[in-house]
Amino acid sequence: MQARLFLGLIFFAILLVLLTNGKLNLLNPFEVILFQKSIQINSEMIVAFIMLSTLVGVFFIGVLNRLLFYKGNKKSKKEEL
Repeated sequence: MQARLFLGLIFFAILLVLLTNGKLNLLNPFEVILFQKSIQINSEMIVAFIMLSTLVGVFFIGVLNRLLFYKGNKKSKKEEL
């Protein structure tokens, strides 16, 4: 339940960053040349990337937790009958 709350809050924060669209200037925008194209990086893109990487990290930690440490139901069929 707590993980769902964190994921929801991260999603809400990303949505908030995308909706402000140029009104939030924490850092001065700078240009990055990638594959011979100039891309302007601003503070919203940086914050969105940090949140997206956090979201993906939490997802992979949850998957690893489920795969490696989940005990599951180990009741045998005889006990159920």
